[in-house]
Amino acid sequence: RKKEMDERQKALMEMKKKADETRKKVADEAKKKAQAALKKVQSETRKAEAKKKAEEAGEEYVEVEDAEEEPKEEEDVKVEVKEEEEKKNDEIVTSVIPRNYVVMEVKSNLLQAERQEVLKRFSPAHFKRVAHVVMGEPNDEFKQLQQDKILKEKQDKATLEWKAKQTERKRKKEMDERQKALAEMKKKADETRKKAADEAKKKAQAALKKVQAEKKKAEAKKKAEAAGEEYVEEEDEEEPKEEDVKEEVKEEEEEKADEMEVDEEDGPPEVELTEEEQKMWFRPPAAGSTGDLAAGVLNLSFGKFSIPEPSEGFDDIRFDWQGAEASKAYLHKWVVERKRTSRIEELEPGEWFVKKNQEWIQAKHRTFKNSPAQKAKELAAKKRKDAGEEDVADEDAVDDSELQNVVDVNDTGKGEPLYKDFTIEDWALLQLRYELHLLQIAFKKDVADPERAGVHDTHMAFYYTK
Repeated sequence: RKKEMDERQKALMEMKKKADETRKKVADEAKKKAQAALKKVQSETRKAEAKKKAEEAGEEYVEVEDAEEEPKEEEDVKVEVKEEEEKKNDEIVTSVIPRNYVVMEVKSNLLQAERQEVLKRFSPAHFKRVAHVVMGEPNDEFKQLQQDKILKEKQDKATLEWKAKQTERKRKKEMDERQKALAEMKKKADETRKKAADEAKKKAQAALKKVQAEKKKAEAKKKAEAAGEEYVEEEDEEEPKEEDVKEEVKEEEEEKADEMEVDEEDGPPEVELTEEEQKMWFRPPAAGSTGDLAAGVLNLSFGKFSIPEPSEGFDDIRFDWQGAEASKAYLHKWVVERKRTSRIEELEPGEWFVKKNQEWIQAKHRTFKNSPAQKAKELAAKKRKDAGEEDVADEDAVDDSELQNVVDVNDTGKGEPLYKDFTIEDWALLQLRYELHLLQIAFKKDVADPERAGVHDTHMAFYYTK
């Protein structure tokens, strides 16, 4: 593999070198032609001047051939090498790298203007320009390929989880074995210490018993001698030895077999696709992946997505999955659904919205406050307050039960607007509601797209802050 990569790199470097040499050769040839043309013009000019002088002097003009001179670099001579290079670009690509090309551009291949720009790089004289449209419901081969990949990814994930569990199980088993070994060592040490203590105790008791027996014999012998009797030594009755009740039962292997019994599987579990996964045509994107296009780039361009047409310059258009009409219907449905849920990044408030927002209802409220009738009411209320009189109920005030019958909020039927007693909190809530209402209407006007019915609720905050 490394050798093949090195060979490909070497071939690409060779191709690039040939292309550079070809461009340089074209530039040198163009420069030489321009210098030769300039030299010829200068020679013709000198000959014309010499002939004219000879005629004025009445002499016969003898044409002299110009001596060959080394080409000189003239600063005034500007050779348009760039145009020559551009003219030869297609020929260079064809002659240096003759092969099939696949233009894998997601956004550019879906935009007509950018498709046409790509086609310009491939001359129809050297290339057959074919558009492959893979859109809509995939064929069975592609579906099976995706199903296999989904199953493999699911199996790999299950295998990793199984290996992790096996590693954790092994680690836990080793820890338990170490703990058991330590506990067994401690138990043996305690038993050894206890056994040594018991043996020492038994030896001490046996020694004491022996001393007591000797003392008892001596006293019995002394009494027999004092009584003039013959002393007959009695044998001591041996008491049955205390057998060690605790038997050391070593069944380590059996205990380990019982306690460390683990349901170890022969291998990782075999997974299967669920009904929902079997209906999937495409693999789900990986976590954290941005997909083929970033969301911002996609939102700016998807409204202009289209399917290639023969008029764009393609020699052939092949629909690999569905036909032309089905593919167009699929793309149109996708674009409409995307318009419903996506936001327009570059959208700015239009003139209508700005104008209407300035014509806020508070302007009418100020007009009402400054009206002579309202000023007269406020002056009368102030005089009553200064005189210490009680406030008189406003006869023109609208009762809460009558609010539903009000047709015009600017005139409740008694010459006063409904909002005449609004506080700052009331105006804040009303302003918010008015702005949201205005935003929905202005959105349709500014977008001017019947396929965008309104602002999606998830983007309301985005548009409101603009």
